[in-house]
Amino acid sequence: RAQLEVTGLLGSGSQHRPMLLHVTASGSDHDLVRERMNPLGLSIPGGRGAKLLVLDGDVADAILKVTRKDEIGLVILGRSKDAAGRIACAVLEHTRAVVIVVPQAVR
Repeated sequence: RAQLEVTGLLGSGSQHRPMLLHVTASGSDHDLVRERMNPLGLSIPGGRGAKLLVLDGDVADAILKVTRKDEIGLVILGRSKDAAGRIACAVLEHTRAVVIVVPQAVR
């Protein structure tokens, strides 16, 4: 939830819709994942909804691929099985994007 709130806050002044990227294991059902992501994309404050993208493979590689292809300037990282620091460093080293890591809320 914290990542979505930061996305809404930072994206409110942008003409671009946010993109939610989820990286799955090879062979996963992308349609099912998108169906589960849709409520998250619609819940981003600002009401514009998000583009949803599901890719297979390594998280850092997928983020790099999309960031370069779509010329994304801001990457907000959420929770991941991989270390957020490793992913952030890869994006910072190989793109011009700014990276923000938002931890999950502490309960």
